[in-house]
Amino acid sequence: MSAPSFLLSEEHEEFRGALRRFAEKEIAPHAADADEREAYPQASMDALRDSGFVRALYPLEHGGDVTCEPSPTGGARFVMDLPLK
Repeated sequence: MSAPSFLLSEEHEEFRGALRRFAEKEIAPHAADADEREAYPQASMDALRDSGFVRALYPLEHGGDVTCEPSPTGGARFVMDLPLK
C-alpha cells in the first residue's frame, strides 16, 4: 500500500519557504548554545516574536490582528494574514 500524496497550494509553499528561511537564519544559530546551556532560547523567541510569524490571537475589536468568524462546526475560527518574507 502506498502513502497518499498531496500537493500544497502555492500560498502554502510560499509560507513554508518563508518560515524555513527565517528558522535557518534566526533560530538555528542559537539552538546548540541554548541546548548546551539548558537555557531558554530567548534570542530565538525574541526573533520569532518580532518576525510576525507568531501572534496572539486577539480579535481586531480587542486590539489584535485577527478576524474572528463563526466556525461551520460551532465556536469560532481565527483568520489572519501572515507576512511572507
